[in-house]
Amino acid sequence: MKKLGLVLVLLLSGCSRIVPPARTNYNYEKIEKMELLDDFTNIDIDSGFSDVILKSGKTFGIHTEFYGAKWKPEFSVKEDTLHVSVIDTMPNTVNWNANKSNKIEITYPADSQFKELMIFTEFGDLEASDLNGDKIQLNLSYADFKLKDCAWQDYKLNYSFSDGTMRNITLGSGSFDFDYTTLDIEGLMADKMTSNSSFTTLTAENIQLKDFIFNGEYSEVDLRKAVGESFDYTNQFGSLDYRGEILKTGSLYSSYGDIDLKLNQDVQDFRFDFNPDMADIYLNKTHFEKASSVNSGSVSMTVGIEFGTANIDTD
Repeated sequence: MKKLGLVLVLLLSGCSRIVPPARTNYNYEKIEKMELLDDFTNIDIDSGFSDVILKSGKTFGIHTEFYGAKWKPEFSVKEDTLHVSVIDTMPNTVNWNANKSNKIEITYPADSQFKELMIFTEFGDLEASDLNGDKIQLNLSYADFKLKDCAWQDYKLNYSFSDGTMRNITLGSGSFDFDYTTLDIEGLMADKMTSNSSFTTLTAENIQLKDFIFNGEYSEVDLRKAVGESFDYTNQFGSLDYRGEILKTGSLYSSYGDIDLKLNQDVQDFRFDFNPDMADIYLNKTHFEKASSVNSGSVSMTVGIEFGTANIDTD
């Protein structure tokens, strides 16, 4: 009678079923696979809760190491595309294994030129080297990443809640968005880059950007040994430290935050337009407190700042 009463209460309250609590899986057995693959020119990876390594080797191949039976890697080559995914075989089970990381390692000949790369990873790290392609879409969340010696023509890079490095990267035209991320770059060439950033620290050295558009908030940007043709910078509650050259045009705006420029060019090369609000702008230690135009050089530079200080030094 008590059981019947409980069923009636559940039915009257609108509950149609009872979901059991998640169980904990303590099976840490290592499951390892290594296979040679047919040649492929495209890569499609969705690797949740797994580390991914992409590197050059003698052949096309894959090596997986997984601990326990909860997460299962699946892969195949179809129509010149390598498909890799990770399946949760126990959705109501927690795999409590803090000391072991699942790993997917993919190799390819060093001279491989891929047509399209799509890589999605969440709660897993990424390492990629000698990865060259016509088009890439890279989405990383809660990941550490290392990218080295890569070249992509059409790119869409999205990082969130991640930390990483990029070394010797060549890019064509595309977008580069990052949120709550710390990124360190050394050696970057790009034709056109549009970047949206929030709560991010970006440090870069030895970079050449033909057309760079940066829209940020609460972001710290430090660019050293930089050469840019066109630089359009907007940052809300952030700062810019730029060392190098701007060859054609610069449009720099900050609401709350400082701008610090050290340009390896003669002051007469520039035509400056200053727009301070409740801020101070200094050009080679000369103070400008109101809207001003300075010089008539071929490089157009507009600097606007609401609250903060802009320091500009030239050779």
